[in-house]
Parts: sequence; structure tokens; C-alpha cells
Amino acid sequence: MELFVEDRSIEGSLSGLPYEVSEGELSVGEWVCSNIVPLPLNRNGNTMLSLLLKWNERVVIRGSGIATGFEGLLEDPEDFPGMDEQ
Repeated sequence: MELFVEDRSIEGSLSGLPYEVSEGELSVGEWVCSNIVPLPLNRNGNTMLSLLLKWNERVVIRGSGIATGFEGLLEDPEDFPGMDEQ
């Protein structure tokens, strides 16, 4: 699962992968979630995702909307091994 932020800007620095998140807050307009991201998610409006990473680094991502999804599949679902053909 990936988070896609429209028209994003990033404040702060990311030291290296993987990123361990200690806490976070997501707001889109007046809607706010702390320490949780409901799935699926697709909201438009002033967006701010604030993350406190394990080593006390803070990263803030701002944008005009946010959605969850996948950037692509390795193979077509129809070709997934174990699926019965219809």
C-alpha cells in the first residue's frame, strides 16, 4: 500500500530506508486522524501529513489531496497462480 499526495511538498529530511514512524497526524481540510490512516483513503483538500520518525526526525508532507493505492501489479490478477479459470 502506498500513499499518494497531490501537488506535494516535503519539509524535513529523511535519513534512510526503511522509515520507522513513532507517531503521526493526517489532516485534510477539517478532517483529522492521529496515529492511524483509514483504508481505503481518497480525500481532496488542504492536506498535511506530519510524521515523527524513530530518531526524532520530523517530516511534513503538504499537498492538495491524498489517496491510497498501489503503483502497479507485478502481474495481471487473472494470471495469479492458484486462481481457478472460469
